Amino acid sequence: MKLIKFTIVFMLLLTVSASAQEIYGTWQNSQYNATMILERDGTYAFTGPYGVSTGRWGVQNQQFWMQGQSGQVLYYMITGYSATNFNLADANGVPLYYTRNASAADATITVLADCNGKQLTSDHINTGVGIIQFIIGQSIKESEIAELRQASIEEFPSGPDEWLRQIASLKQSLQQLHQLQDPLQIGAARQMLFSEFYKATINMTQSDIPLLIRVIYRYVKVLAWDQTNSLVLTDRDADGMIEYIEFSNQLYGINTKFSSAERQKYKNDLAHQFILIPLDQRQFLCSASLALLVLKANWQQFSVSQQEQFQDSYVNNQTDQYGLAQVEGYPYNGTRAEKRAALSRMRRENMANQNMFNMMNNMNLSTHATMLNTIENYGGTGRYWEVVDY
Repeated sequence: MKLIKFTIVFMLLLTVSASAQEIYGTWQNSQYNATMILERDGTYAFTGPYGVSTGRWGVQNQQFWMQGQSGQVLYYMITGYSATNFNLADANGVPLYYTRNASAADATITVLADCNGKQLTSDHINTGVGIIQFIIGQSIKESEIAELRQASIEEFPSGPDEWLRQIASLKQSLQQLHQLQDPLQIGAARQMLFSEFYKATINMTQSDIPLLIRVIYRYVKVLAWDQTNSLVLTDRDADGMIEYIEFSNQLYGINTKFSSAERQKYKNDLAHQFILIPLDQRQFLCSASLALLVLKANWQQFSVSQQEQFQDSYVNNQTDQYGLAQVEGYPYNGTRAEKRAALSRMRRENMANQNMFNMMNNMNLSTHATMLNTIENYGGTGRYWEVVDY
């Protein structure tokens, strides 16, 4: 699994202490007879003298934090870390010493190659697979995992130190990605990571592109790239935007599906005019597949009454944003029926004219965030998304 010499920066999203790599697992404190289980997905379970607590955990700027179900966040300074020891100090400076308890998962890690004492393990392969699946949003084939494993075994001896350094960096990023729940943050992180991969390989021949990235390209096709803002438009997100518009149309009472020819035309238009689209719409477009999944998942769990409430709120919000009360040809007196009729008429005209960009009007990060808040107000999950291992 060939890697590339470049640095991936996730701004403040993925700030992590280099001394606190791979701290997930089971840790024990003999002084207080406490056990702390840190899961890869960013959740924890703590058992101590006063009972059991659960919540989320993370590492940032040499601090380890735990947020319980009450919402309270406790911070600890990381004073030492090794594969078997995790040393902390609480807010009062009291030291807490933990030792790792090898789990069944740890026991399944196997050594695949050894070069001058440097080891390639199955866990390193899992990191590469995790990065791929985060970007493409689905699991890859077992045959592809085997392909990655074999390529890594062959390439590891040529530069084990650099190989391990880069895979460790990717692993730190993946751990932080697992702690994100806001779909807009997840979409932004995915975009920044994929954009760096695309930038590093855009001028490479197919055979020179690292296998990890070639596997990604088997699942997603790049339609356009905004290098300045680290935005990559893929066929999946273009399809996601088209389906998002179809779903939005349903909220106005327009039950229609775009034909294959219309969908292809819209995708071509988005690709050719991508850089001309306003930035906030570009950002939303590049995460449209995530936004669609969040919207549909919450909609499906609504009762009929909640769906009607959500539709009314959505229509009111859209008529206000479009300013239909002041636009000649789209009058309405404020009733539900007339508002929906005005929006339906405008949407149908845009569809008839095959005007994708008018249909995308006001679909951006801000309006999607408003939609998520509306969903939560009417009984949505409140936990819109999380990164998972497939």
